Formats: sequence, structure tokens, C-alpha cells
Amino acid sequence: MRIQPERLKPILRVEFVLIACVISALLFASHAWGQAPKKDKTKPKTKTPPKVHVAVEIGGQVREVQGNYPAKFQETRDVPEGFVIQKLKLDFKPADSPYFLAMKGLEILQRDQRFTVDGGRFGKYRMQFVWDQIPHSFGSGKSFLQNTAPGLYQVSPTLRAQLQALTSPEARISPTSAVSALIRRELETAPIIDVRLRRDQALFRQSYQPSDKVELHAQFSWLRNRGSRPMSAGTFVRRPVPANGLADIGGAWEGLGQEFLEPLDYRTIELKLGAQFRGKRWSAGVDYDLSLFRNNIGSVIFENPFRVTDEQGCLPNPATPAVPTCGASNRFRQVRWQSDLVPNNDSHTISFWAKVDLNPNTQVRGLVSLAYWTQNDDFLPWTLNTAIVPRNWDGVSPITNPTNVSQLPASSANAKMRNINQEYALVNRRKNFRFQAQYRSQSLDNQTPTIEFPGYAAFGDSTWRAARTDFYNLPIENLDWDF
Repeated sequence: MRIQPERLKPILRVEFVLIACVISALLFASHAWGQAPKKDKTKPKTKTPPKVHVAVEIGGQVREVQGNYPAKFQETRDVPEGFVIQKLKLDFKPADSPYFLAMKGLEILQRDQRFTVDGGRFGKYRMQFVWDQIPHSFGSGKSFLQNTAPGLYQVSPTLRAQLQALTSPEARISPTSAVSALIRRELETAPIIDVRLRRDQALFRQSYQPSDKVELHAQFSWLRNRGSRPMSAGTFVRRPVPANGLADIGGAWEGLGQEFLEPLDYRTIELKLGAQFRGKRWSAGVDYDLSLFRNNIGSVIFENPFRVTDEQGCLPNPATPAVPTCGASNRFRQVRWQSDLVPNNDSHTISFWAKVDLNPNTQVRGLVSLAYWTQNDDFLPWTLNTAIVPRNWDGVSPITNPTNVSQLPASSANAKMRNINQEYALVNRRKNFRFQAQYRSQSLDNQTPTIEFPGYAAFGDSTWRAARTDFYNLPIENLDWDF
């Protein structure tokens, strides 16, 4: 078969390209083959995979509590029934990296759960975070008191009127009396109240090292306490006891009181800033601490379950019943009772410390700390008992209305205190001998102004007591405690 020259040209071009590629491969093959053994000797580096460790602990549990005080079993912990996540842990530590991260959770979804995070770069900076919860259970029970507002506990006015009618005039209450039967009947339908607290705390700490000789650190923490706990109030009552032909031999002392629930809603914010400096034979540092305590419920008011009308204390006069001798009895008969709770306060503290190595066996170190505390909570009125007339007890008392805060000698304590701590030491340590000389000093300067009060509501808010009517005739004032 005859091949046309025009058709041979594309074929020749393809063959030429193929032959050129083969010749090029042969020309450069000696260089490639010559380098092949050297390349095989140097093996590529294999990266170590990061180490990630995860652990989870889950399960289920049941419980059975017996005894007279079951609340003690979970007083400061939580032991729920059913499904639980006991632990969750995660560690991330790359082998070829200076960074690290660790996370942990304990008692997850329980009242005592705790979470921590710790991460950073070795030798450079570190971050730590903690979230912690701690419960405190006091138990459960029934009460007539209902929390109608923050710091206000009220009782049904109908029930208070019934109980007042059964307890007046004053007399000892028998367990089988009508008032005892009424209380038991009302408690059957009263709601069950769980009395418990819970503390929530968050903490964040950050440290940073710009160089080997300097370290900076900061810490922020937030603490909250909320819930309720038992709180008691009352006084004593002196009742006449006839004997041996005498009308009264001094009386029998009995306690009259009630147990309430103190509401808590505290917050504490703390901030700490500091720096450390290091040398070859010395180190020093400075720290500043700020603490702010805030109570969202400044006072608590309770309604007396046994009263609908205020009354001051009086003891009937056997000789003249129409003229009572007030003071020894008929106490704790106010409609409302009030108490001040922990006040807001601030604290500022700055500290300096240093230590020097005089030689390998001898060191000198010292610390100076200055703290300044303030508190300026508003005063409450002397009493909420509108029946107390101070001049019935003190004829020259300047107070005409003890429920009026404007008659107080001051609106607040304006409390200020300064505290200075110093500590110095010289220490020498040898193989069989140790010498230490140490000096400590603390100076507490109370700069709170002294306030003298003309009197106060005493004996369960039933009487008015002044300095001239007191046993010791001492002024009623805040003392200047310092040292």
C-alpha cells in the first residue's frame, strides 16, 4: 500500500517528540540515579501526633436515707438519684508544641458541680478558670411565714388575730391548749419549705512572663451566697412564783423566742494585681487586693404570728391593777420585728515583699502590708413597735418616736479602719544548725467616729433602755476598738 507523503508528516512529528523525550531521560538519568542513594539515606521526619486524652465517667445511683436528721446526709453535697455524670476530663498536650490545655468537670448537673480550665504556654503565660458550687442544706419544714418580698416575711392577718386572742392575757401555754391545737391544724396545710444555701464561685487567673526576670499576674473572683438559713430572735420573761408565804421569790426565767428564716443574697468581688521581679540573688514583688462585698438584702422584717397590734412590756401591779409596773413581762409583743443584716463594705490592700540571699546559707526577707476598710451602711430605726413610748421608761428621753430614723444621732456609722502589718526575718541554715530572728508588727487603727445613743429598744422590742436606767449607767455607744 502506498503511503502519501502528506500523511507521514504528523507521524514523524510524534516519533520525533517521543525520541527527544527518551534522549532527555537518558541524558539526565545519570544525575537522578546518582542522587537516589543519598536521598534514601536521609529519611523524612515524621511528626508526633498530638496527645489528646478524654475520659468520661457516667452511671446511675439510688439512695435510701434513714434516721432522725436526713438533711445531714446532703448537708454540704448533692447525691441525686438516677443518671449522673461523675467526671469529664480532657487533656491536650501537643508533643512538638509549647502549648497545653486541660479541662475537667466533676459532679456535672448537680448542686455541687465543679469545672476547671488550665491552659497556656510553658514559660510564657498561663490561664486558669474555676467554677465551683457548694450547697448547704439545713432541712425542710413548715412555717406560717411567707416570703412576699426580698427581706419581708408575712403571716396571714386572720391567723395572727386568732392566735393573739388565744394568747392574751399572758399565760403559760399548755401543749393541750386551744392555741396549740390551732397551730397544729394550720401547720397541716402550710407549704413545705426547703431551707438551704448555695455558694457559686468563679475565679479567673492570668499570669504572664515578658522575661525571665519579670512576672505579671492578675486574678478576678466572684462569689455569691444565696438562699436562706435559720435565724432566731427573742428575749426572756420573768414570771412570779409564789412560795413559802411570799408573793414572789424573784420569779422564774423563761425564754420567749421564735425561729425565722434569714434570707441571703451576698456577692463578693475580688480583684488582685501583682508583679514579681527576680535577680540572681534576690526577688521582690508588689500586690494590690480589692474586695467589694455587696448584700442585696440589707435588712429583714418578720411579722409576729401571734400579734396584730403592737404592745410594750408591762407587769401587772398586784396592789393597783390599773397601774402596771412595766418592764419584767409582756415582752416580744410587737407586730413587726426588724434586724439589720451584714452591711456592704470595701477593702483595699497593698503589699510589698522582698528577699535577699546574703550567701548560700543566709537569707533576709520582709513584708509590709497596708489595708484600708470602709463601711457606711444606713442605720435602721430603733424599733418598729409603735407602742413603745421612751418617756414611759426614761422621763427625760429626747426621743419621742423611736420608729423615726430622723431622730437617730447619725444616719450611718461611717466606719473606717486602717491595718498595717509588718514582718521581717533573718534566717541562716546549715547542715546541723539553724538560726532565725523574726519581728512581727500589727497596728489596727479604728478611725470610726464614736456615736452616743440616747437609748435603745430592749427585751424583744418591748421596753426602752437608757444609760440612766441601765444597771451600770454606762453610755450607749460604739467602742473604739484598736490596738
